[in-house]
Amino acid sequence: MKYFVSLAAVAGLWREQLTTQHLRCYLDRQRADQEFEDIVREWRLVAVVFDRLMFWTFLTGNVISTIAILLIQPLTKPAA
Repeated sequence: MKYFVSLAAVAGLWREQLTTQHLRCYLDRQRADQEFEDIVREWRLVAVVFDRLMFWTFLTGNVISTIAILLIQPLTKPAA
């Protein structure tokens, strides 16, 4: 009778293991969601930097071409 285990003890142990398993699953899901959010945040930062770079490239190109067309081109035109 020394090794007799009550049904309540087995059910309590089973509930404890099930709860631990659910908590691990929940924590793993939270960790995966956090890693995904970190990746999304990093890509958003890359997008912002790239957007600014493209804006300044576009603006510089437009200013240079406008100056070339409106100021330099008339100066190089031969007198009639």
